[in-house]
Amino acid sequence: MLQAKHTRTGAKVGAPVLYPVNGTAGPVHGAQHAVVVTNWGFTRDARAWGARHHIHLVNREQLHQ
Repeated sequence: MLQAKHTRTGAKVGAPVLYPVNGTAGPVHGAQHAVVVTNWGFTRDARAWGARHHIHLVNREQLHQ
């Protein structure tokens, strides 16, 4: 499952964005992997929460690579 977040203000994606991804990826969509992509970055809490729940996070720098 992939969730994409776009910002024009440079705001970082926070952990609350990851909660529904975690809750629906497997049970609802049957996904084996969950990924959240943003054109900016993630808060420290989002990175920690994503790692704990095995959600792959892709930020601006990774997109450029």
